[in-house]
Amino acid sequence: MLDNFTTELLHQSAVSVKAAFPGIIVEASGGITPQNVLQYLGPHVDMVSMGCLTQGPPSIDFSLKLAKGLKKTSCTSHPSPTTSTDLQ
Repeated sequence: MLDNFTTELLHQSAVSVKAAFPGIIVEASGGITPQNVLQYLGPHVDMVSMGCLTQGPPSIDFSLKLAKGLKKTSCTSHPSPTTSTDLQ
């Protein structure tokens, strides 16, 4: 991962890394936004990550509440799912 590089240094470094380690995956990260992502793309950069994808959206509050004292049921008491042969 090449993190917080200028675009010029990123591309120079990616060329050097690929020359030394041809099979390595090069990821660009840090300061990359939808507005400037095209500047970070290049033949020696395999992946680009953007923090705005995870840092910007609002969170969602959801939960699963379990109640005590419920009877256990057997899976066999429920009908089996319909198969495609049943529909013919």
